[in-house]
Amino acid sequence: MNYPIWETLRIGGPTLIALIAVFHVFVAHMAVGGGLFLWLTDIKGYREQNPEIHGYLKKYLRFFLLLTMVFGAVTGVGIWFIIALVSPEATAILIHNFVFGWATEWVFFLGEIVALLIYYYFFDTMSRKIRLRISFLYFLFAWLSLFAITGIVDFMLTPGLWLQSRDFWDGFFNPTFWPSLFFRSFMAFTLAGLFGCLTTVFLEDRNLRKTLLRYCTKWLLFPLIGIVPSAFWYMRAVPPGIREEAFQMNRAMPAFLDTLLAMTLVLFLLGIVLSVMKARFLQKAAAFLLVPAGLFWIGSFEYSRENARRPFLIVDYLYSNSIRVSEVEKLNREGILTHARWTAVREISKENRVSAGHEIFRLECLSCHTIRGVRNDIVPLVENYTYRGLIAQITGQGKVLPYMPPFVGTQEEKEALAAYITTDILGRKIEEKPFQPVGREPGHDIPSVKIPPFDPEKDEYVLLAWNDLGMHCVSDCDEFFSFLPPANTLEAQLIKRGAPPEILTRGIEITYEVEEGQRDPSSQVRFWDFSEPLYGTRLEKNRGLAGMGLSGAFNLLKDQNVFQAKWIPVVPYRDNGKTFNPYPIFTVTAREKDTGKILQTTRVTAPVSTETGCYRCHGGGPRKLGSGISAKTAENILATHD
Repeated sequence: MNYPIWETLRIGGPTLIALIAVFHVFVAHMAVGGGLFLWLTDIKGYREQNPEIHGYLKKYLRFFLLLTMVFGAVTGVGIWFIIALVSPEATAILIHNFVFGWATEWVFFLGEIVALLIYYYFFDTMSRKIRLRISFLYFLFAWLSLFAITGIVDFMLTPGLWLQSRDFWDGFFNPTFWPSLFFRSFMAFTLAGLFGCLTTVFLEDRNLRKTLLRYCTKWLLFPLIGIVPSAFWYMRAVPPGIREEAFQMNRAMPAFLDTLLAMTLVLFLLGIVLSVMKARFLQKAAAFLLVPAGLFWIGSFEYSRENARRPFLIVDYLYSNSIRVSEVEKLNREGILTHARWTAVREISKENRVSAGHEIFRLECLSCHTIRGVRNDIVPLVENYTYRGLIAQITGQGKVLPYMPPFVGTQEEKEALAAYITTDILGRKIEEKPFQPVGREPGHDIPSVKIPPFDPEKDEYVLLAWNDLGMHCVSDCDEFFSFLPPANTLEAQLIKRGAPPEILTRGIEITYEVEEGQRDPSSQVRFWDFSEPLYGTRLEKNRGLAGMGLSGAFNLLKDQNVFQAKWIPVVPYRDNGKTFNPYPIFTVTAREKDTGKILQTTRVTAPVSTETGCYRCHGGGPRKLGSGISAKTAENILATHD
């Protein structure tokens, strides 16, 4: 909100960050592990009095210097450049709160550069003691750089007590600092072995190659002993709420976790291949496969960590769209456009509603989504929504999908965003007409309802009848699924007037009958074709799950003094298939059992509807007469919710 928005509609800012960051993190961890590799390999050469190891180390050192100091430094600057463009608010927060932490890290990095340059350029002229000290200093400075960066990076996932204290040390030594530091250190040692294997397979001396390959595969395999427990420690250090949302609710997370586990196994297997295979072409093939495997390995870890933060950039402090949690209540009340510093629209009118929606999209959505882009494209995510469906989805954002930030702004701004997505992104007209099912127009065959006569002076009985639920919904897509079958329940009581009045249950029978034109629901829905797989019983056509038809006798519930007709299979479609009638009328009659004499008659509606409106979010349109769940809608629902 405080900075201009960099519009990257096709590729997306997060993707650009990932493209640079994954390569940098890969090389940066290799620089840490490689520092220890240089020091210990130099010691190994001296102890074994093997100048060939030192000859290999000098060649390795040139490759190491170019990779870590040149490529690593350039990509490091690239990270700062890209995060400042994509997430300037979060970048500013990290700088302002950890300015001395960054300054310290840059001192360590300067120490790395100086130590490595001295080690490289004076490799042959330094004494053994000085050279080993310089190589150790390089490793120490590299690991201290990792130490400093880990505290700041993991602060974004688990800020811990900093949220209350705003204290530097509370933020730095956050709940995941130590497990992350151990985990990353072991990863760094593994990557040192990876690049050691890659450079070793090019050695011409067979014996030296064999010796160093076995040495490097130990670097590749042994750190896995520490990676596994530190990974579990890391995961357990993440607060339960974040862990639940990240690992159970976030649909993107399983793919990255599966990749992380798969690449761990691949690295382990390739290490075994390198240690036992003698054929050089197999050794080279395995070594070259190590590089993409390691890249995917560390990339999937970084993606998993980034995904675990959702919907935040800094958990519980800053949302992924750079809106601070503390500002949400105010912005919901006063509007986001009012307070955004970089927007072309301040107030919404009928004429500029779509333009205002575009500004809101830039402020709240563009930080994660692209428009027909390479990743996280918003179009397939919203293409099934109607305008009203979009408003409903935006309202539930952050609740139904907790890994997304909530919409922030007024109702008017929410509607403007939905209007922009509908018209500009999806290219549709906004349909705001209220639902109008077929059958309401004059001339259709819904008859007027005649109320049975009742004389309050002379009539001896009062017959009461009612529906137990109010409007009963039916999901009329039974060939796909059913969550509500045709099952409307009516209840009734016969009361003999007097002082006091008496509820009659003995010697009487109460019957019901639906109106003409509404007596063949099986011709309108396919519930009876699928009742057995759905509900475990094969039903006679037009009979409900409790055995009741569209006419019949109530059953007495003695403990309640109520007559009940349970689960009558009435539907809102008339038998002609041309009329939607959500208020079918039942005639209820009370008689003497022995004589059949009619004591009283009344009429009652059995409200039933298929107006679930699922197509507003899932597309496909209504099934019949402007209502119901069509086959296409049902398929889309299953694809989303199954």
